[in-house]
Amino acid sequence: MRRISLLALVLLFAAPGVPKAVAQEAPATPAEAPNPVDVPGFWTDPELAAIDEGLDAVNASRADLGFFKRPIEDPFRLDVVNRALDEPLSMGREAAEWDETARRGDAHRLFAQARAQFPDRWPAGDYPFYEVPCDDIVAVLSPDVRKPLRHVLSHAARRAASIALVRAYPNEHKPSDAEILRKALHSQMGDVPSAETARDIADGDLLAVAQSIVFEDYFEDASGVLTYLPNLVSALRTAHLSTTGRNEFKTSAGTVLVYGTGDDLHPADEDAILVIDLGGNDTYLRGASASVEQKRPFSVVIDLSGDDRYVGENDFSFGGALGGVAIQWDCGGNDTYRAGNCSLGAGILGVGVLVDEGGDDVFRAKDFCEGAGAFGIGILLKKGGNDLYHADLYGQGFASTWGCGVLADLGGNDVYDAGGAHLHEPLYRDRYTALSQGFAIGMRPDASGGVGVLVDVSGNDRYQTDIYGQGSSYWYSLGLLIDDDGHDTYNGTHYCQGTGIHLSAGMLLDRAGNDSYHCLNGVGVGGSHDFAAGILLDRSGDDHYSGSGVSQGCGHTNGVGILLDGGGDDGYCAVHGSSQGFATTVRGTGGIGLLLDQGGKDVYSESTRDDAVWVEGTVGAGIDRPSETPAGPGGPQAPIITKDAAAAKVEAECKTEKDGKRDWDLDKLWAMSSEWAVNDNSVIVPIAREQFVALGDPAVDRAFERLRMCGIGSGLEFEAVQDVMKRLAATDRKAAIQTRLLEKTKDEDDLTRRGAVSVIASLQVADAVPRLIEMLKTDEKNRRSIIGALGVLKQAPPEVAGYLRSKAELEGVNAASCLGGVGDDASLATLTAALGPDVPFLTRTAVTEQLATLAAETVPPAANAAIPADPKAAPAPTERAGRAVAALAKVARDESLPAMSRRNALRALGRSGHAHAVDPIVDAFLSKDRWVRFSAFQAARALIAKSNEVDAAELRVSLDAARAIEKDPFVRRLR
Repeated sequence: MRRISLLALVLLFAAPGVPKAVAQEAPATPAEAPNPVDVPGFWTDPELAAIDEGLDAVNASRADLGFFKRPIEDPFRLDVVNRALDEPLSMGREAAEWDETARRGDAHRLFAQARAQFPDRWPAGDYPFYEVPCDDIVAVLSPDVRKPLRHVLSHAARRAASIALVRAYPNEHKPSDAEILRKALHSQMGDVPSAETARDIADGDLLAVAQSIVFEDYFEDASGVLTYLPNLVSALRTAHLSTTGRNEFKTSAGTVLVYGTGDDLHPADEDAILVIDLGGNDTYLRGASASVEQKRPFSVVIDLSGDDRYVGENDFSFGGALGGVAIQWDCGGNDTYRAGNCSLGAGILGVGVLVDEGGDDVFRAKDFCEGAGAFGIGILLKKGGNDLYHADLYGQGFASTWGCGVLADLGGNDVYDAGGAHLHEPLYRDRYTALSQGFAIGMRPDASGGVGVLVDVSGNDRYQTDIYGQGSSYWYSLGLLIDDDGHDTYNGTHYCQGTGIHLSAGMLLDRAGNDSYHCLNGVGVGGSHDFAAGILLDRSGDDHYSGSGVSQGCGHTNGVGILLDGGGDDGYCAVHGSSQGFATTVRGTGGIGLLLDQGGKDVYSESTRDDAVWVEGTVGAGIDRPSETPAGPGGPQAPIITKDAAAAKVEAECKTEKDGKRDWDLDKLWAMSSEWAVNDNSVIVPIAREQFVALGDPAVDRAFERLRMCGIGSGLEFEAVQDVMKRLAATDRKAAIQTRLLEKTKDEDDLTRRGAVSVIASLQVADAVPRLIEMLKTDEKNRRSIIGALGVLKQAPPEVAGYLRSKAELEGVNAASCLGGVGDDASLATLTAALGPDVPFLTRTAVTEQLATLAAETVPPAANAAIPADPKAAPAPTERAGRAVAALAKVARDESLPAMSRRNALRALGRSGHAHAVDPIVDAFLSKDRWVRFSAFQAARALIAKSNEVDAAELRVSLDAARAIEKDPFVRRLR
């Protein structure tokens, strides 16, 4: 148990009309858990062996999956999210725990699992029990209801007494509850009207006050009610009840209503803490609805039987809570739910729960619904039946900051649909944002997100989402979709199906059945993007995977992406590249992408991949064990606006009337200049920037004002500042701008200095080198950016080499890029010594990339044989390539070095296209180490593709001969 704050206890005992506290009774003993569904640790030995083998193929280890993915920290980060990023395979254990809990069909256990995701930062202890006299209610119902009814009413009384959200706040200007609720609501749903007239506080105020809210206060009440509510339902079912009509009881906790077995209408203004309907085909217009904003902090509705209609389409309905606790419990029948926003098991700064025990039901709601939580918990538990779910946005197991949302369906052939209401503009003009079906998202860039979970235990199910969904997440969150059985269909447009997006983690686990996965545009299907982790695990069945690029086991933009199929006759189709076990380098380093198929007769869009091993994009691999149309110039994302129309739009929207004439509005023009240049904006934004630059000095001042946003990492504003500065530097303002940038590197604000360094690099201000070297020694917070800028300027002072082994891996990545940009003998020696396991993964990969780039510098065929004799001479590109090849060859042949070092050297040699790379690669065909031979085969294939016809033919003969005598079947299968 947890302890509430002292102030909360004072409020509890001092509130008028609150019943007296007595000793709390113990709940009934919970049912035994079913047998576990997984071996300890979740992953089977064959699955781990497949993962290890795939990692070996890219010269990495299981530990490397935990490479650095957390460049930003904030106080809202959940531990489970950090684990998923630091140890991506831990998502399997998380999925198994949610699966096991869902299979129990116990709402309280689901709630406890959700509650456990939150940080243990609130005081803990016992809560008092308040005696609420209920003899008159018991007399009408049954003596068996007394004990569970007393507990439900006790929590209703406690919730009424502790309605204030914030018990203590460190600042004197504490926002009111109305302001907090309004902001929390509108942070999830921008178009929902607020009943209270309240000031619109800033995002930062909401996040600050959220840390002062005692979440445990309403969590404990929800837990207590869910503990005893099944007992109350059971007692009502077994009692001989003859109540008719509407019976109203006034208690010290609030009004209790008991309806008989007729077909009743429950109006929307029915403000009772507890409603019990004993049967009939009833109609509810709001049902269980808690809203502290409406002075209604607690609401429980129980319907025992009948084909009921929950159709009010009201917000906060049928288990919807804003700052309170709302629980809707339907005991059976074929029901229809039509609800508004924050409904059907949804909690914002509160707890919302919907339990439906059976029947073929239809669930239809707007935004934030069907198991959704933000600064709270939302749960929808459906215990059987063929059901249809639809959510416009934020639904079906959705979570936002400090939230947990869960949808658990225990059986039936179900259809899950999300989207169709909110166009995903400006990227798409004909597709919709969904953010549903086991999806979570944070408040980028200020606050991490939560945990969104969808579990379906059995049945042939169909999942349809548009953009964002199906076991995926965005910005420091965790999204999980678990389907245990049945022939299932997963369909999505973009960012779906076991995908991590922007420093986030997602997993889709399908245990059995012949399943179909389609993702129109990646990232998806076991993909990841931007320091993220995504896993799709399908354990059995004849499955089909289709879609576009950046999918089917792709670690895009420094991510980890894994698709692991446990066997069966499968089909893999990708209409773009960058798929099917792919990861390439970006930001000067790499990621990890794996497609691992455990057997069966498989068909690939690349026809040679069944029963084969391949390595793609330098750090991606596919292993297959034995046994839609790309958008062209006229595609949906192409601009349709003309330049004249774009210019007219810029003028119409960015000019204002002043003193009788229309003139450019600086703020509006900058806002348009900072938009995402996609679709029509690809025509509009450049015109806006041209007009902005034409403003002269005001444009210069505004660009410098926004330097801090570049330091924060605001990509769109950085692009705008960079472009505007370049345009201005092409005028007579160049010298003044460069001088001013150097002054800004001495600003007291860290982020402003960082922004100035970034722009200096983009403008390649050579005169800034002495100042950057000085900053390297004094500005620790911005060291990574400084090293990157020096690399752009082709300068590598001696201090840079030391950062290759920095624990801050991205410093090492930039150090590698910096040394590679210089490429002299000292830099080559430093880089070739950093190819081994003593260097962190991201840095090690960056070093390999830099050496491969140096060795592949444009070399005329006639100069291939020319390696310079004078090492002190300033090398030309041709000479530098030769020196890089010689340095790599030395590493590849040195058997005293770790295999990882030699393999990375071979991989770089293979990409060089240099004739002098042939001999060290051929020598490695005879290595005693199977993985060195593997990398030699891989390097030979790459070199053949880059060599002239004569050299390629000779190397192909050597490769075929080596493959013919190769005894290791895994190495021999590499294609």
